[in-house]
Amino acid sequence: MATIHSHDGIIEMSPALGNRILITGGTGSFGKAFIAEILRCHPDLQRLVVYSRDELKQWELQQQFPEQAYPQLRFFLGDVRTAIACAARLRGSTRWCMPPH
Repeated sequence: MATIHSHDGIIEMSPALGNRILITGGTGSFGKAFIAEILRCHPDLQRLVVYSRDELKQWELQQQFPEQAYPQLRFFLGDVRTAIACAARLRGSTRWCMPPH
């Protein structure tokens, strides 16, 4: 199982996580701190996706972590509850579901 834990102030990831992380609700206080720490501890991270429904907070995070300095960061707007419901309904289907913006 993939795990993330902190040891002596350093975030460690199990190899099962690979080099990509999706953070839902990443614009809250925990998400912001987690993003800063994960980028500090793992500057070679290939992709860090922030999925959140708050457009203003995403914009603020983009100012704090500009694309030129953090090209591995990607931001997507949406409500994870909608995405989960869509995925559950479409399990086994070849159709795509896009969360509302």
